[in-house]
Amino acid sequence: MVSRLQRRKLRSTRKRKQTRKRRCRIADLPDCILEYILSLIPLKDAVETSLVCRDWRPFLLKRRNLVFDFEGYVRRPPQFEKRVDTYLQLYKGDKVDSFTVEFTDPEGGDVLDRWIRFAITKGVEELHLRHHVFDYVFPHWLLSEQVNAGSRVNLKVLSICSIDGILRPPPDFNGFNQLKTLHLIHAIIDPSFTSNLFSVFASLESLTLYRCSLGRYLANTRTDLNIVAGDRLTELRVMDCGPAKIKISAQNLASLEYINNHWTSLSIKTPRLARIYLPDTVHDPLLPHVLTQFATCSELESLCLRMYPETLINFSMPAFGNLRKLKVDICIQYGRPYNDDNLLRFLDFLKAAPVLEELVTALIDLKFTDTTDEREIRNVSGFTHDNLKLVKMKSFHGHWSEIEFAICILKYTTNLKIMEIGPFARSVSGDYFREKVNYPERPRAIMKEKIKEVKTDAQIIFLP
Repeated sequence: MVSRLQRRKLRSTRKRKQTRKRRCRIADLPDCILEYILSLIPLKDAVETSLVCRDWRPFLLKRRNLVFDFEGYVRRPPQFEKRVDTYLQLYKGDKVDSFTVEFTDPEGGDVLDRWIRFAITKGVEELHLRHHVFDYVFPHWLLSEQVNAGSRVNLKVLSICSIDGILRPPPDFNGFNQLKTLHLIHAIIDPSFTSNLFSVFASLESLTLYRCSLGRYLANTRTDLNIVAGDRLTELRVMDCGPAKIKISAQNLASLEYINNHWTSLSIKTPRLARIYLPDTVHDPLLPHVLTQFATCSELESLCLRMYPETLINFSMPAFGNLRKLKVDICIQYGRPYNDDNLLRFLDFLKAAPVLEELVTALIDLKFTDTTDEREIRNVSGFTHDNLKLVKMKSFHGHWSEIEFAICILKYTTNLKIMEIGPFARSVSGDYFREKVNYPERPRAIMKEKIKEVKTDAQIIFLP
């Protein structure tokens, strides 16, 4: 007879064997696959999984993408600092591809320097810093030390998100020669450094400046921003940096994104610009000048902006010979009476862009009231468009001018494939989100009835 104790031992032995078999199935995978699987797990979770199998620990100490998230560990800086230091001391890898750290310690400048030095000596290619360290100056001299030691600096991407963070390399600094992408968020840029920006970052292809200060505490003042870029810069984002006048000269710039409510003038010399994104409203005195500037970009293919259509009164729209995608928020300024001619005036854009293929519009800042007065659709003489294929009306309020605008597009575009009409929405930074507001039934019925009178092969889609 087998005793109760022996039966327990047998069951325990069987469980251990089954567990070993399951572990062995994972352990039998090639090292490269194991290393790849573990690299996909957040570092904190990967350390905990190493308790399952000690054989996995060497892989954790060779990860090439390191992310140290303050929120993912503990909330007290000393404990977070200790854990990061311990891991870096035990690290067995020869190369780090990406190093990301989020750190909150007002007096932790020396700690951050120590971690950055580790990343640079391991040949890091992407360095992402999100920290709250008072008056922290990025240690660019560590790159010089690497160069002087005869080692190669591989840094290609640098992202700094820091209130009071300072970037201040000297004009003759050569440690950023390989850098392709630079993101500065809430950073302080030394005024003397801006004039030498593209001599220090000679290989820079993408630049982002978000709420940066040209000198301390200047983010909300009316300072000028002059960007004279090298031949390699193709992408530029300037957001809420507070300049009043913007001058951009970049021979090969392909994409420009600018967000600021307080700019007063724009001067661009960008002959190869293909994409422009301006989600903030371009006000009355500036819009004609801005459109004239954009028309000089002969390779412009995509344009996004927010505008008041009445600004186009007595304005001769310049030609956009290569424009293929146009996205416009059509604003009705608060306090002004709404004029039914506003949307028809916007058809001047279609006349000026003969190869336009996609049009996205939204009527913004207009409180909906179901007061549609049914009347005849006016004729727009001398206007046809042969290339427009897709039209999206992202914010349908139900006003007669919207119905007339849609009917005019259907009548005067010969090859339109799809017209998509969406319910009421508001624009948020150029994007749209749905609100729980139903279609106004009467205008929708009128719209469908008027469409029947138009000879068109286009598919009309009313989104729910």
